[in-house]
Amino acid sequence: MAEPKQLDDCNDIKDEYLQVEDLSKWNFRPSEAVMGCSHDMVGIRGVLDYVMSHLNPNGKSKIPLGHGDPSGFDCFRTSIDAEDALVEAIRSGKYNGYPPAVGLPRSRR
Repeated sequence: MAEPKQLDDCNDIKDEYLQVEDLSKWNFRPSEAVMGCSHDMVGIRGVLDYVMSHLNPNGKSKIPLGHGDPSGFDCFRTSIDAEDALVEAIRSGKYNGYPPAVGLPRSRR
């Protein structure tokens, strides 16, 4: 089996996409804005860097929203009570399916 092709940048992705023979069967075309994007604006990191670098320098501190995985920060740890509630709900077997279409009575109050 052949190795999957690595697509290294935005232009490779665009070129690969445009080689698909019959795009009309999908009735879907790519956004011109996305297809013309620069490589560093494709991922969330590029978008966050762009936003943070274009903020109004008014002396206020910035809240960094791009930390990613919160597990590296103790202040974002899930409380023991929440963990215990999840374990109890899973072990009870009461929530192994879909709720009634009208919703759960406790949630509707």
